[in-house]
Amino acid sequence: GDNSLDFSKIIQLAGDLPQADGKQNGIIDAYDTTFIRQNLGSSDAGKTNIGDLNYDGIIDSQDYSIVLQSLSIKYDEE
Repeated sequence: GDNSLDFSKIIQLAGDLPQADGKQNGIIDAYDTTFIRQNLGSSDAGKTNIGDLNYDGIIDSQDYSIVLQSLSIKYDEE
């Protein structure tokens, strides 16, 4: 059959970056913020594939701001 899913009211937070083994741990934590902070200004393809959250080709302060914004949201808030 045809499956139709509506995710329009589900918030998808950016910032849970894949770790060295390629897997994500399901939370935004110190690893994610540290990765972006340590690679600020990088346009290396291997690093931007992980940390370029706004897809502009460079890991910059906008990507860091996205992670910080995601950290400010709690799942149990209404």
